[in-house]
Amino acid sequence: MALTKVNRGGLNTGISDSSDANAITIDSSENVLIGDASPQVTSKLTVSGNGSADTATFMYDGSAGTYLDINTNTANGIISLEANARSGNYPPLTFITSGSERLRIQAGGGISFNGDTASANALDDYETGTWTPTMTGSTSNPSSAVTGVGTYVKVGKLVHIYLQFNNVNTTGAAGIVTITGQPFAADPTNHPITMMAYDFDFFGKTSLVGEVNSSTIIGMVSGDDTAWANLRFGAGTTRYLFAAGTYTAS
Repeated sequence: MALTKVNRGGLNTGISDSSDANAITIDSSENVLIGDASPQVTSKLTVSGNGSADTATFMYDGSAGTYLDINTNTANGIISLEANARSGNYPPLTFITSGSERLRIQAGGGISFNGDTASANALDDYETGTWTPTMTGSTSNPSSAVTGVGTYVKVGKLVHIYLQFNNVNTTGAAGIVTITGQPFAADPTNHPITMMAYDFDFFGKTSLVGEVNSSTIIGMVSGDDTAWANLRFGAGTTRYLFAAGTYTAS
């Protein structure tokens, strides 16, 4: 059925077939076709820019799912958004170009790429923020709380942290230098990060690295043909400690 413009009492519906006999068509299956009486792909709504399926924009609603295709000349589409797998309340949303899936928003959250449907491979987080590193001792804590400045960037499970204790007073502290307050627990533990320290006890060793554990960061020192040891306090004023690195969050 082709619809034509109707004027009643000066009211114009805006529907006209003056330039095209198939301006708007409703077929026997109750599909609405605009600019095309016979689209290449059967759909509930089809809009053709020049009266052919080559430039159709259509939406399909059927048992397999819901689709929105733009500038399609095949059933697969050139650009396609697809919400399929109607078995659940929250189906994935896929983006298809040239007939191949390029990006998927997982039903449970996160983004995967190029046809990868595994939820474990989905990028499910990106954030930046600050945190407050606190320095404590295994034998005794500093007489006054020693806090520093920390920042982080988290992409999926990868966490990059930076921390600094700039010109702090560690008087009263003794034992192993322990830093708490990291934004995310590490999994597994013992992630090495870069660390540098001024006026702490290296036990005469020459190498220092940081070690990120589930809830603490410690310093590890070593030298030629010597075993690892923990960085310890040389308590006093004007102490400096910096660290930066990337680890996997639990």
